[in-house]
Amino acid sequence: MNLLVDIGNTALKWAALNQGALGPGSRVPADDGLDAALNDAWGGLPRPHRVLVAEVGAGTAGATVARWAHDRWGCESVQVTAKGAAFGVTNSYREPARLGVDRWLGLLAARALDPQAAMIVDCGSAVTVDVLDGEGCHLGGLIVPGLGLARRCLERYTQVRVDDGAAPEVSLLARDTAGAVRGGGLYAVVAFVDRVAQDITHALGGPLRRIITGGDATVLLPLLHDAYEHRPDLVLEGLAVVARADSCAS
Repeated sequence: MNLLVDIGNTALKWAALNQGALGPGSRVPADDGLDAALNDAWGGLPRPHRVLVAEVGAGTAGATVARWAHDRWGCESVQVTAKGAAFGVTNSYREPARLGVDRWLGLLAARALDPQAAMIVDCGSAVTVDVLDGEGCHLGGLIVPGLGLARRCLERYTQVRVDDGAAPEVSLLARDTAGAVRGGGLYAVVAFVDRVAQDITHALGGPLRRIITGGDATVLLPLLHDAYEHRPDLVLEGLAVVARADSCAS
């Protein structure tokens, strides 16, 4: 069994890979209570062959996972990073290792699912868009603030305040500040994704598979113009691509 770990800015997602089959993803908050959360989540698991970790940013969660795995199981965790080319995908970044590992693994997962042109939208703290052509070449990507981050920026730099405890009115046009902020942020992201998809489809001149993942995907999906394939565990699927190949090579 391999333990696959996806550490984002606010949550840690994990899944077990048994004999090449990826189990369902689970999540715990990536906060100060991570040690206790890992005890609850992993305390009953058998010792894994390896622990593969994809960590976004420079937080402490990865170090906590490494220490926990070493103390409990006596095994080292392996930090996965973006490569220049691997598993049928060519990285477009001038410095390949600087591509976020979550974005890289999303590209690997998309390519493994179906070798055709694809647009991957990840809706987390930031909203990222990455595009693969039919040959597996990463054409590049875009990054904008996610729904929560955009709201917090607005609150920080203006007099606008949103009461998290208040239930905003849900309508096309809001009649209170909380609804206006949340609705405006939502439509800003939806318009961004729709326009990028339109332009990419035109530029490629052929079919484009659209994949969406991330914590806010279910919020955006009903408003997006095109049909998207929702894959909530896309980064874990990318880690599984790496783990399966490593198992075959060992």
